[in-house]
Amino acid sequence: MAAIRDTLRVITRLSSLSPEVGKFFRSTAWISLIVELIKIIPPLLYTKIIDELVMYDPAVGFTPKLLIILVLGYAAANFTMSMVDLAYNKVWETRIRKAEFDITRRTLRKLLALDVSYHEDHGTGASASKIIKGQGRIVDVFWQVSNSLLPVTFQVLITIGVLLYTRYEVGLLFLCFVPIFLYLVVRSARRTQKSREEYHGHLDEFATNVTQSIMNVRTVKDFANEEREIQRADTQLVKYGTALMHRIHLGLQDKVITSIVLDITRIGMLALSVWLMVSGKITAGSLVLIMTLSEKAFANLVRVYYISMVLQDAAPSIERLDGILSTEVNVKDDVASKRRVRNGLVEFRDVSFSYGTRTERALKKVSFTIKPRTTVALVGRSGSGKSTVVKLLLRHYDPQSGEVYVDGAPLRSYPLKEVRDAITVVSQDVELFNDTIAANIAYGDVDAPRARVLAAAKAAHAHDFIMRFPKGYDTIVGERGVKLSGGQKQRIAIARALLRKPKVLVFDEATSSLDAESERKIHEAITGLGGKITLILIAHRFATIESADQVVLLENGDVREMGTRQELMKKKGIFAKLRKLQELE
Repeated sequence: MAAIRDTLRVITRLSSLSPEVGKFFRSTAWISLIVELIKIIPPLLYTKIIDELVMYDPAVGFTPKLLIILVLGYAAANFTMSMVDLAYNKVWETRIRKAEFDITRRTLRKLLALDVSYHEDHGTGASASKIIKGQGRIVDVFWQVSNSLLPVTFQVLITIGVLLYTRYEVGLLFLCFVPIFLYLVVRSARRTQKSREEYHGHLDEFATNVTQSIMNVRTVKDFANEEREIQRADTQLVKYGTALMHRIHLGLQDKVITSIVLDITRIGMLALSVWLMVSGKITAGSLVLIMTLSEKAFANLVRVYYISMVLQDAAPSIERLDGILSTEVNVKDDVASKRRVRNGLVEFRDVSFSYGTRTERALKKVSFTIKPRTTVALVGRSGSGKSTVVKLLLRHYDPQSGEVYVDGAPLRSYPLKEVRDAITVVSQDVELFNDTIAANIAYGDVDAPRARVLAAAKAAHAHDFIMRFPKGYDTIVGERGVKLSGGQKQRIAIARALLRKPKVLVFDEATSSLDAESERKIHEAITGLGGKITLILIAHRFATIESADQVVLLENGDVREMGTRQELMKKKGIFAKLRKLQELE
């Protein structure tokens, strides 16, 4: 019962991932039942043919009419079985692809919909591994269910019914063997459960480490740590291999025990059938039928063992996918809202926020107002809360108390797409796709014509260096922009932001990697945007905020000072002190 329960649990968990899975199981179950019912016809006809030949008496003469009918029926049954089997394979192949693709799409969509906090807590490699491994395991489960589990289940039930009908003693003997076999399967599953969990965990760690090594390949090479990364990967592979071999070793032990029980039952079935025939209780044809059906059933019961192993091996991967799909999204999207950002008025009203389970607050009752089409600088030491303000403004997180308002309405009342269409950030850590320069710039507006892409690049002072590449805007930038310098990546990111034509544009230390000349040009571009859109400048270097209409200074999550640069200098507070310290550097 436990084996059946575990198998049903895997299938139920898989069915919850997509409605296509339920359609797959229903359609394949019905067709499998029809196929197995047709498959029982040839052995029954074969039994009649043998009985007719055994009963043939040369003295009486030979009447071939019945034999001809039986042989034709046997041929017709086999032909029908082949056609139905072909249709079955076509149906399950179609259904399996629909279900596989639907689950993969749903998982990817959910991963992209999950909050930033989820991705900060889960490694990129682990998330990718869950999709790739889950997809492969799902295909394994589908194949095993459609080509093994369902046919075996129906065949064993039909075999038991036919054996009981033919001779109840043989049917009962076979029926007594089934629970013993299921017990062995359950015992094997329990013995190998810990090893399965271990090697799945080590494989996830290996995938995460490899992904990080490749993503940070420049750092690896800069510190000549190639061998260290290989050793880390080897360590995880050794742990994975050890757990896997332990699981295989246990499986082989269980296989030997199962084979011995199968052989004992097979011999018992043969001995009982021979005794029944010698006693005149069954015919020669019935003996052939019993041994044919029982041998097929034995062979298929052996397959149940392997099916169980595949399903149990797949269970952790399916549970990981289910874990992704069932993860709650904390930042709720009001998709029904028709509200739009028109002006770019930003207000923080008594906003408090802390990350995860931390007790220390990143922001403490922060309040300030940024008027439309003005330039405001957020300044302060590292860890003062500047980047947290940006994350809340983009709704990567929601505040625990207080509220962020845009154009006088709570930020939560806007659709998420509208928030991120209207508010664009150019960050210090630029993320580029392994695509052309033009495609990376146009990511902000995929339908933008080339002329607008060029105009945005020129406004970001990126056009000149782009044209120095042999392929210009069609140059592939490499993984995470590895073929570009830090300053080049930031100017492409600025061009991408300008192409979007946002209502609010945030520069989060966006000029920190630029040389002096490029920084000057970017400042000119920023100054040119002044009065047209709302600009928020986040900077450590106070020299980069000369164009700001207002300065908001954060310290330990609090707004300590606020006003124009001149007002804050006259106040001779924290701002004035930090600025003088920078002038001395």
